[in-house]
Parts: sequence; structure tokens; C-alpha cells
Amino acid sequence: MIVILLGVKTVLHVERDLTLSLSVHNRPLSAVHNFWEGLPKRVFSAEDVQLVVKKLTAPWWSICEGNNDEQFQKLLPDNAVLCDNQMQTKAYKEGNMGAQYTSTIRTVNCQFLVRNDKRCCHCKVYRRTLWSKAYRDSKSENDNAVGLRTSRVAHCSMSRAQLHRKIKDLQDENKSLSNIMDKMRRDILKEIAQKGHDLNDIDNSDMLQLLRNHKSGVEKAFPNENSLPKVLWEQQLKCAQGKSTGIRWHPMIIKWCLYIHNVSSKAYDAMRETGFLVLPSSRTLFDYSNYLPNTNGFSTQCAIHLKEEAEKLGLFEHEWKSYVGILQDEVQINQSLVYDRHTGNLIGYVDLNETANELDNLHKCMNEKSNQVATNMLVVMVRGAVTSLKYPFACFATTGATGEYLCSIIWEAVRILELVCNLKVIFVTCDGATPNRKFFKYNAVTEEGYWCWNRYSFPRRKLYFISDVPHLMKTARNCFANSSGHRRTRTLWKNGFELKWQHIVDLYTNHVEGKIFSETHKLTRNHVNLTAFNQMKVKFAVQVLSKTVADSLEKNYGRDVSENVSFIKHMNRFFALFKCETFEGKCTEKESMADLKAFTDLNDERLYYLRNDFLGYFQDWYRSMLTLTGTYTHHRPILDI
Repeated sequence: MIVILLGVKTVLHVERDLTLSLSVHNRPLSAVHNFWEGLPKRVFSAEDVQLVVKKLTAPWWSICEGNNDEQFQKLLPDNAVLCDNQMQTKAYKEGNMGAQYTSTIRTVNCQFLVRNDKRCCHCKVYRRTLWSKAYRDSKSENDNAVGLRTSRVAHCSMSRAQLHRKIKDLQDENKSLSNIMDKMRRDILKEIAQKGHDLNDIDNSDMLQLLRNHKSGVEKAFPNENSLPKVLWEQQLKCAQGKSTGIRWHPMIIKWCLYIHNVSSKAYDAMRETGFLVLPSSRTLFDYSNYLPNTNGFSTQCAIHLKEEAEKLGLFEHEWKSYVGILQDEVQINQSLVYDRHTGNLIGYVDLNETANELDNLHKCMNEKSNQVATNMLVVMVRGAVTSLKYPFACFATTGATGEYLCSIIWEAVRILELVCNLKVIFVTCDGATPNRKFFKYNAVTEEGYWCWNRYSFPRRKLYFISDVPHLMKTARNCFANSSGHRRTRTLWKNGFELKWQHIVDLYTNHVEGKIFSETHKLTRNHVNLTAFNQMKVKFAVQVLSKTVADSLEKNYGRDVSENVSFIKHMNRFFALFKCETFEGKCTEKESMADLKAFTDLNDERLYYLRNDFLGYFQDWYRSMLTLTGTYTHHRPILDI
């Protein structure tokens, strides 16, 4: 073998079979590199070797310098390697090889020789990763140097020590600001005591006279009667004359005050409290900000307004556009009574529709109870099936709606929408609370399907009862989390394999937490350590039951988690199929684009999957549980919810 040294950087080898090979920085050059184009595969004379050397020393060929920036070199010690979360080498640090730099970071796929360029394409791509890592390290150093008070790092990504330090920094800052505010308050009070002057009645009349005398100057400066400065001057003059109560505010002043109040309610309150300007109260602005009166129950004006909004959106142009659904949910409210000066009523007592009120009064008479202060608010909303219509239709003050109350309320809503608003109601959507399931049961025609005949439609049309998909995802995640983990209230298994929440915890602990590169980078401590607040977040449930988590489980734990993977993939596709946007026409998530498209065909493969594969998966699971021998507690199956 003949070795030709071309400096320390490159070495040309002539093997015994007269084949050529080239080493750059002690690394062999690929046999398929474009450098070998036009060169002989074997050398039979000195001219062949000279041809290779001439091409190698040509000015347009140079050695890839990698990423030799000074800020990158501190990311790795000498002769170290960078690996991803699968422990596969991605890059390495090269020491001094006699080049113009002392060290550089190369990818394992570096081409070494480049034509008319400084670095190869692989090192260019990896350069962005190094920039990101250098930025994160520098940010971490800055946080360690100046504190975490202004850091934008999420709290869930901080260690306990960092959280304690940030709390201490914020406490120190609050103490400093409080001292500054106290000093300013003392200085202002001191200035008022030394230089302030209280106006008596004579001085007050003199000030009013000055305002009156300059009225002509204001009119000359602002000749337009609708000028805001002129209107403000006139309104303040009236208030200064002792007419601040019961004043009829100019519409422009109301609009201006509404604008300021919407931008910052605290700033508006501060302006009023100073007394420099007399402005309408927040209660007055609230009266002007409501287009429709605030009432419990169904309102004729709301129905008329809904019909106008539907007409603006073109819901009556084609029959298929007029299909809508009803969404209802209950939220907790503070227990308090409010006096409405417009109606003279006390608002806050339980107030349902007419039929439900009669039922409620009957229960009170039988149980000898007085009126109860409402604790919940039942909200009924109208949603377009294929349009962007979203309209809050009615609300009811309750202490917890029952299935009987829901029957009268929902059917009254259907009647108004069908007969007054000319909209076609085809579904009712709610979560899986017990009253909602009872409402479904009271009205469902068959035990297998949740639907009934719409009694106000002509011709006769079905009304479907649909459980809210986000709530179903949270319910499925909670059942999964409580299996041998979290609250440990159940043990799920299928086909001899246990579905354990601990697998998700292990995945996060061993393969996600603290790693720079991770396929399941969306998993955080909030996903695996469930609290009462975290359990309410839909995104935490959806991200756990996602394809990336299933793939990562399968890759890292193999057959032991096969049933976990199958369950998560089914739930992931189920959510994707019900997340398609029918009227916006855009998708921003990473799921399969085919699953996110609108449904336009009854023979769609996705509908077949839902009817057969998805439901069949849970039906087989339920049947396998019924065949078990021994003493077990059978929880209510998902299919009955």
C-alpha cells in the first residue's frame, strides 16, 4: 500500500489492488462522494495519481470546516459526542487537526470535502440545532446570574430549587415596590399638607365662574358640536355645578368611557377615584354595554336576535345550512343576590323555565323548603352544524339541574328554535354528568342508540344525543390514570396484558424529563402528576392519548405495553375524527390529514372504522370481562355513557 500525505488534513491511499481511497482528518471519504466523478477507480501510472492530486489541490475544493464557532465549542468537551434520546451518535467534537481552527463540531454524516463552500449540507442543518442549544444554555446561565424573576421558563419545567428561588426573588421585588409606593404616598401627603389649599364655598363659586367665562373660548376652539373635547367640557361643567347625580350622559362620552373601560377596567376606576374627572360609574356602563336584557330563561328578544344573526350568516339560503345543535352545560357561580333596578327583582334565586319552576315549587311545598339561592348556572347555546353560528341562547339559575328539569328546558329550546327561529335542530350535546345521562335515557327511543323523534319538526326528523368528545377524552384518560396508578381505584387489562398508568410515568421519567431531544416533547410533569386543576385541562388528556406517546411506548417497552399502545391509538384517532373543521377548511395539528377532512360521504372509510373497529374494540373488551371467573367489580362500560 502506498500512502501519499497531502498535509496533515488529507491522506491519499493506493491499495495493493491499485484502488484509491482518501482520508480527511483521519476519516475515510465516502466512495460515492461526488469528488470521485471523472477520476479513475484504479491507478496504473503516475499520471493517474497526479490527476487525483491535482483535483484535490484545486482551489474550488476545500475541507468542510464543520461548526467551529467559539460559542459552540463549550457545548462539548474535547473528543466528546452528542447523542439523541435513543443514544445514537449525531455529532462529535474534533480536536486540532492542523486546520485554521483549534476544534470544531461535525455531524457523523459530514461529507468532509465541499465544492465552493465553507461547510457541507449536513453540518449546515445541524448548525441550527447547535444554535438552539447554545441559546438555551446562555439563557440558563443568565437566569442563574440575575435570578428567575423575569424568566419565561414554564414552572412545570423548573426544579424545586429554582421555584423556591423565583418565589424569593418575587417576594424581594414586592417588598421593594411596596417601600417605594409608601415613600411616594408619604411625599404626596407631605406636599398636600404644605402646599394644598381647601376651597371654600366662595372659592368654589369663583372656579365655576371662571369655567363659565371661558365657555366662549372653548366653543371658538372647538366649533364642531360633536367634538369630544367640547362635549367633555360641557359634561364636566354640569357636574361642577352640582349635577353629578342623575346626569344624562352624552352618547359620545359613554362610548369613550366604554372604550377605556374595555381596555383597562382598573385604569378607568383609577380615573374616577382621583376626582379630577367625573365619569359614569361601572354599573352605568354595564347597562349600556348589553344589547339584550339580562334575564333568566328564554327571551323573545333573544329568539328574534338569533334569527337575525342566522339570516346574516345565510342559514336560510339552503336547507342544509339551517341545521343546528344545542349545547348545554352547567357552571358553578358565587352564591349572592343582586337587585335589578330595571325590573325591581332580586336575581340569584333558583329560576328555571315555567314547567320546571312548577315542579320545583311542588318539591318545596312537599319538603317545606323556602327559596334557595342558586349555586349553578345552566347555559344553553346554539351551534351551527355546518356553519360558524355560535349563539348563547338562554341561562337558568339552579342548584344542580336534574334529568326532569332538563327535559322541559331542552324541549322548550327545541320548540323555539324550530317554530320561531325556523332552524332545524338535529342534535343535543353535553358532558357525561349523571343528569345528562338521565335526560338521554328518558327520551331515547331505543336502548342501543341515543336518539328520539323531534316532536316539533315537519316532516318528522331524528334528534340525536351526543356526548361531548373532549369530556369523553378526559374520562378515558382518568380511567386509564386510575389503573394501578394515581388513585388506584381500578385495574384495567385486556388479552392478558395490564393497562398501567405507571408506563406513562416511566416513559416521562426515563425518556423525556431532562432530555434535549425527545419524540414526546409535549409530555410534562403536569401530564403525569394529575391534580384537580390538571384533570380539567383537555389538552393534557389529548396529549397523553396521542400517537406520539403510543409510538414512543412501543419503541421503548415493546410487547409489554401492546394493549396500552392499542388503546391510546384508538382514542387518538377517535379524537382526530371528531376534530375536523367543516367550514374553516384548515388543520394545524399533526394528525393524518385524511382523518381531519370533513365528512361528505356516507360510505366514508372513517365511518366504517368508528362503527366497526372502534366500537368493536370496546365491545370485545367488555365481552372478555364478562367471561372472567372469580370475584370482580365490573365498572359501568364506556359504551353505556
